[in-house]
Amino acid sequence: FTDSDTEDEKESEQTEEQRKQEREARALERQKVLEAAGLILKQDGRKPPPRPVKRNNAVMAGKKHRPPPAIPLQQQTSKTLDVDKEQPPLPASETETAIMKLDDAFDRYETFKSVASLSLTPSKSTDQSQSSEGRSYGGLFHFLGRSRTPVDGEKRVMPTISAPILNGGSSAGGGAGGEVTPTRESSPGFGSSWASLVDRSALEGMAPRERSRQEAIFEFIATEAAYVRDLQLIVEIFYSSMLDILEPKAVTVIFANVEDILLTNTTFLSSLEERQRSCRLYIDRIGDILDKHMLNMRIYREYCVNQANAAKILQSLRDQNPKLAGHLQRLRDDPATRSLDLSSYLLVPMQRITRYPLLIKQILHYTDADQDRGETERALRMSEKILRHINESIREQEGYQRLKTLSQDLWIGHGRLDLTAPTRSMGNRRLIRDGVLAKAKSGRKLHAFLCSDILVLTDEPAKALYRMPIPLAEVQVRELPGGRDDLSFMLALAYPRGGDKIALRAPSARDCHMWMADIDIASRKCRDADRKAAHRASRQG
Repeated sequence: FTDSDTEDEKESEQTEEQRKQEREARALERQKVLEAAGLILKQDGRKPPPRPVKRNNAVMAGKKHRPPPAIPLQQQTSKTLDVDKEQPPLPASETETAIMKLDDAFDRYETFKSVASLSLTPSKSTDQSQSSEGRSYGGLFHFLGRSRTPVDGEKRVMPTISAPILNGGSSAGGGAGGEVTPTRESSPGFGSSWASLVDRSALEGMAPRERSRQEAIFEFIATEAAYVRDLQLIVEIFYSSMLDILEPKAVTVIFANVEDILLTNTTFLSSLEERQRSCRLYIDRIGDILDKHMLNMRIYREYCVNQANAAKILQSLRDQNPKLAGHLQRLRDDPATRSLDLSSYLLVPMQRITRYPLLIKQILHYTDADQDRGETERALRMSEKILRHINESIREQEGYQRLKTLSQDLWIGHGRLDLTAPTRSMGNRRLIRDGVLAKAKSGRKLHAFLCSDILVLTDEPAKALYRMPIPLAEVQVRELPGGRDDLSFMLALAYPRGGDKIALRAPSARDCHMWMADIDIASRKCRDADRKAAHRASRQG
């Protein structure tokens, strides 16, 4: 617990009485430091571990180590694939024929979704080919620069982006030898993009910027629909089936507030699909919906902060409960879950909340100032703010768990140092950064933990304190005298015993700069908090 490299030599020259007085003085200083820093020692009945016995270097040098095992030989196998074999063209099914008959882009999209998700033959729709045969697209581009979503009773004026499928293949003389010409609707990409659902004659004259904007909006809504289906699967298949297997507390830890998230995103998707339906797939305004619902995504914070703990609890229960393990394996084998495990589905909400800023930014990139750019920008700022807040909360939770684990091995006398206890004047203790540093003179490696109010130095494995925790309110961080070493810095303390100095070396110049900056900022905040606390105490007195 001392910082001097020559202290052991000095102690050997002292008498027993002097050493006893020195130990009593150190114990008193430790108590004063702990009280000043607001630290707490736990007396839980456990005894501190015995000090490790230093082994003779000569004995260690004579010890022979087991040679490493030989590297096994890898057998290379090769498979010859017949990639040149021609495959016959797939015939057009009755479902594709029904889709081709639809002349409205939104109806085609709705039919495509029903076929893709339910594998059912879509109902027949009214054939409007005769009334649409002479439809003109000359007036389409006149409407692209104005808002078409009705506002305050305004009559909707929409461009025409649908028409009969006139470019389909024919089997009677349509090709050489009566071959069927492949159509766009029979291609694998049909329904996966906005352009695949819109009549080609409308696309040819459309501005590329507007077309890209429609594609970005289409991607947002399509991926939101797929995400909500995954949420429904989590709740209806996994969550509901595990209520009879696990205790309610375990179910709550694993799934957190996923039901609230499902309700929030179902409402969000309903608004998006209603706008898509009313606009018949050509959405001229979406910023108002994004701006209205993005604020509700704050509900994700609880789920995301809990996710790491949920994964650990799920794995622990799976290892201890064979019934649960078998049940989850059966669910994984179910075709409805697409051969994915519950642990994969639990990551889906975190992945979605991180994608919102990217998807909104893509829409905003192609949105002009005379469109709904202002509302879309507000939605983007809100999504980024929520994501920052979630990331900060996750870091705080991870830091708390790190301090909790570290406290198990930090003994002072017969008590353990509790680093998770609240600080004296700064609320809950937070872990700002940690990493390996070395003594600048001796090169001894230490593990440093910079908290919001103290700096803790331990041995490299972080199993024992190197010295008493250093209150940051009493620390000044400086460069080494001479300024020639850009890897080292010095910590100057006002007490105990007339002051102390510690010279530490970082692995790189960048790390050194970051350590110095973080310690300096934390020290200033500590001193400011102490001044405010003293001011409040004087006013109350």
